[in-house]
Amino acid sequence: MSTLFDQFIGRPIDWDNPMNVAQVFQITTHEPEQMIADLRASSIDPNDLVTVGDLLVQSFSSPAHAKVAWEEAVQRFEANPGLVAADVNLLNLKLNLCRACLRSAPPDPLASFQWITREPKIARTDPLLAVQVAFSLQQADKYNEAEAVLQMLDGVPVETIAALSPEAPKVESAVRELKVAVRGTLCKRTLRSDPLASYGWILKEPGIVQADPKLALGIVSFLTRMDRFEEAAVVFAQIDQMSDRAILNALEGSPLGIEGLGCMRVELHKRTRFKSLPPRWDMESGPFEQPAAIVEDGLQRRVGLGQADTLVNLSLLAVSGDRRAIPLFVRALSHHKRDIQIEGALGLHLHGDQRGLKWLLSQDPNDVVGALRLIRDPAAASRVADWEKARVPQLKAAASSSSSGASGGEKGEKKGFLRSLFGG
Repeated sequence: MSTLFDQFIGRPIDWDNPMNVAQVFQITTHEPEQMIADLRASSIDPNDLVTVGDLLVQSFSSPAHAKVAWEEAVQRFEANPGLVAADVNLLNLKLNLCRACLRSAPPDPLASFQWITREPKIARTDPLLAVQVAFSLQQADKYNEAEAVLQMLDGVPVETIAALSPEAPKVESAVRELKVAVRGTLCKRTLRSDPLASYGWILKEPGIVQADPKLALGIVSFLTRMDRFEEAAVVFAQIDQMSDRAILNALEGSPLGIEGLGCMRVELHKRTRFKSLPPRWDMESGPFEQPAAIVEDGLQRRVGLGQADTLVNLSLLAVSGDRRAIPLFVRALSHHKRDIQIEGALGLHLHGDQRGLKWLLSQDPNDVVGALRLIRDPAAASRVADWEKARVPQLKAAASSSSSGASGGEKGEKKGFLRSLFGG
């Protein structure tokens, strides 16, 4: 029994002959399922099947029929690699199959995904196609598969992918949004069952924090309950890169509020940025406005009056976790009282502002060593260690001097005392 494809057996196909083209057109009048049956009953050269598939796409816009021809060709080539003609590129053939699966009606992104996983070179050869596959998988709610495709592109800069398109800026934005959307969804789906996995998604795609601050705060909350303060602080540090207005907008409708956010900030940063805390920080913060006004007034004074109030209220601003205090901490660094300067530096460090630690490291260690001892940071620990090492000879010298002068000094003092009693 002859099949649709027997007419092409035993002679080279003359593609300039209209009759041959008409015979290929005949294929499109059959359902793809019938094509499969005919192909399996035919001994057509798989190299000719490649050409038939090309013509089905280019001349008859029939990717579904071309896909059947190409799939059969790949299957025969893989079973017998010696059949591959010199002018047939297997990678391009599989790449075309990946495209055809997306363009068939309806599109079949899972089939495209299978071709990419079978031949990962497809993603590196045509990154834009891989992006299209990932997008289609996302639209089909196949997020794990979409992420598998995106992983193949992680080594390729987004700018390089976008440059392949005449609409580079739009493509670059779309690829970034796709990565955030796919990984953000996977992050959200793992939050309750595995908060550490959600944390891993944030590390892989930091843009998730900007796109969904509420999700990021949820991860912080879960990690804090697990006593994973270091990981929670990493996520929160990315939240702190957002503007206060953006955070407030994200918190709309949330019971957390700006005060709760400040408490969360302080709790995390106290545990991760400090070995121990200044005793004066063992207090509950109140409303921001009152202590801020007192500090504002105190920092303008150049006399001793009000210095204690300024110091106490700087501490209240620190434990409030409210980033509106940062400009006041910066101004405190220029104050004439060392205690207030140090408080400003510690407040900045608590809020993740590098100017605090930088200022402390720039000062005479004799003046700020107490503050440096509190801070959990390699640079601070190194400065304290150097200070202690330098102090050893001084302490030994002081101890030696005290020991040698003790005998004479005591007697001399006693003699003077007796003389004073007896008028000598």
